[in-house]
Amino acid sequence: LAQAILASARAVPGVTAAARVFLEMGQSVAAPISSVVVKRCSGVAFCAGLAEMNGWRPSMEDAHIAHIQDNWGFFGIFDGHGGDECSSFVARRLSEELGSCGAPKDDAALRALMLRLDMEFLQTKQCSGSTGTFVLVEAC
Repeated sequence: LAQAILASARAVPGVTAAARVFLEMGQSVAAPISSVVVKRCSGVAFCAGLAEMNGWRPSMEDAHIAHIQDNWGFFGIFDGHGGDECSSFVARRLSEELGSCGAPKDDAALRALMLRLDMEFLQTKQCSGSTGTFVLVEAC
């Protein structure tokens, strides 16, 4: 079935090269899911918004964090691979850690935190993965 969908996608003029890549990766739907979830959050120093859309995936595999405090904020996007377990785990655990321990003091502390969360997830023996892009912003 996947080969038939891929073959038909190649023949359809409106299917982009990016859409073909998702179809070739195996986890796709016949048409993109284009509904968008929009979220807004704010604090004393920050206002942030985000939007997420499944696209060609049958379910949302990505997760995000917007942890806003009075004088700092931590913002991140975690791209789930092979499911949402890892990206959701990292976003949830980061929120917990930042809430209880505050902002990491420097790059080494942030790296140590991320490596610890990575090890925690590996110990769950779940099969998904994630990449992440995040930033810690301090207000002036």
